[in-house]
Amino acid sequence: LVFLDVLDPRPDALECVQDAASRAVGHIETEDVLQVSHPRGVVLVFPGDPEDGLFVALGLRDALEHEASTRADFAARMSIHLGPVRIVDGVAQGEGPTVGAQLASVAAAGQILSSRSFFEVVSSLSAEHKGLLHPLGRRRTSEGKELDVYELGPHVQREAEVTWPTGRTPAAGVAAVPAPPVLQPIPLVTP
Repeated sequence: LVFLDVLDPRPDALECVQDAASRAVGHIETEDVLQVSHPRGVVLVFPGDPEDGLFVALGLRDALEHEASTRADFAARMSIHLGPVRIVDGVAQGEGPTVGAQLASVAAAGQILSSRSFFEVVSSLSAEHKGLLHPLGRRRTSEGKELDVYELGPHVQREAEVTWPTGRTPAAGVAAVPAPPVLQPIPLVTP
């Protein structure tokens, strides 16, 4: 499941996130996704293929980042988890939405955090999928529960590059970034 947590308290922000979620899952067959409103946002349940949740979450992040660039004080965060969900009277219940909400609560605005169960299943599908999930270690939720957390998305966007002056050794545990190669001009040959 994908859990979207809206940080903007304005009612139209929740409507915006619900609309974005509807557009993001528009290409998926109706029996392969269930969109359930939540007081803090939206829960998208994918009963079949976990890859659907992976790609919808990435698309939603892009859509919500665009929305944040056009609306002042708009922010949302997401989580993705693999766990049991029960829908009762239009409300998502069970371990899945509970862990999804806990994961989202430790995410930063614009960030997608994944549970260990989702990481293990999706990373077993392909090396490319595994490369999208980066371990962040354990995080403690406001309820005091500790979760193994993985960030979904390109790792290089979340990292600062560290370079070292030549002749100096980086601090212990930090890898030095090699100097870029010197590029030589290629002679232009004309007929």
